[in-house]
Amino acid sequence: MAPYRPAVMRHWDGHVDGNLFLDERQRDAFRKNGWDLNSQAGDPMFVDPAKGDYRVRDGSPALGLGFKNFPMDRFGVQKPALKAIARTPKLPVVNLSRLEEETEDVAPVAWMGATLKALVGQEFSAFGVGKEEGGLHVIALPADAPAAGMGLKQGDVVQSVNGRPTPSAEAFSDAVKDITAGQPLELGLVRYQNAVVLHVDGRRE
Repeated sequence: MAPYRPAVMRHWDGHVDGNLFLDERQRDAFRKNGWDLNSQAGDPMFVDPAKGDYRVRDGSPALGLGFKNFPMDRFGVQKPALKAIARTPKLPVVNLSRLEEETEDVAPVAWMGATLKALVGQEFSAFGVGKEEGGLHVIALPADAPAAGMGLKQGDVVQSVNGRPTPSAEAFSDAVKDITAGQPLELGLVRYQNAVVLHVDGRRE
């Protein structure tokens, strides 16, 4: 179970709030952009998720946010003939210990005014990126940042710097520190799930 994924949103505007996250780190990442100021974090306390019963028990933090339980058998396939041939999916179970593993080592990286973070967990599928290739997601980019002037956009996933793969924060930091002043720069990106190569001449500040 993962937080919502604004993978192709261009601006952190509008009103997004009142959500329940499994982990405070997930919630706080969105709060940095002005969202989810009243959202909570904690175990949703599902009744029986392995059997598709996603009602929540008394005491669930979701109830305090306004969530109301509803019947789990009044939507989806209803016709008996179709139910007889419908496959039963294997449903995921909330695993808080696994969540902790997936959120390890995701400290953001600052570069030329941009803030980037290595992809983890279900973010790979959200951006259409394989785990082996990985990459760093641009999570914040002020309009006046040097990186924005180079053509980088919020939401981009940087997968290489001058031909050097950047699957992790460490690999990205190693690649950019070797760039000398006036050296042309080539960034391999995934932008809106499409491969893009960004060429920058040596005149950047």
